[in-house]
Amino acid sequence: MGRSLPTLTIRAWPGAEPWMPSAAARQRLASLLSGAVTVELVPRASLPALWRRDFPGQPMLPPYAFRAYARGAKIVVLVDETETPASVLWLLGHELAHTELTRSKLLRAAYRSIPKPPGYMTDDDAHEAHPEEQAANLVADRICDQEGFCERGLDRRWWRARVERLS
Repeated sequence: MGRSLPTLTIRAWPGAEPWMPSAAARQRLASLLSGAVTVELVPRASLPALWRRDFPGQPMLPPYAFRAYARGAKIVVLVDETETPASVLWLLGHELAHTELTRSKLLRAAYRSIPKPPGYMTDDDAHEAHPEEQAANLVADRICDQEGFCERGLDRRWWRARVERLS
């Protein structure tokens, strides 16, 4: 069975429409993929319903513990005033890097063999110290440079400063 065609489908939940990338940006991102990817833009206020759907029976993390996640060919991006349209594009590049990495058995095995530091899910410094996160950040920065989407470095530390400033 061959790989699926490189397509990028982005769906915005009600209330997440202002963060939807332009058709041109979606097309440019799709051209970088090796297979199909589906993205959901979800208002952060909908996190409890999303968590019940995607992580049934698991205790929910605090609402501002993370921005997005990738599981196979599916990406979920949480949006609210802590994100900008440009930061969502950067974040999509970051999550697409995770998705592409999992498509390579060799890379997935190598990166997943590296233990995640204590506090990986809730501590920004621990999260950003993991090599897979650093590689995804590098890819996101490269995409933003190459495509002119946004500035570099819209990583978790950039976002945390916005969360603190806006709360």
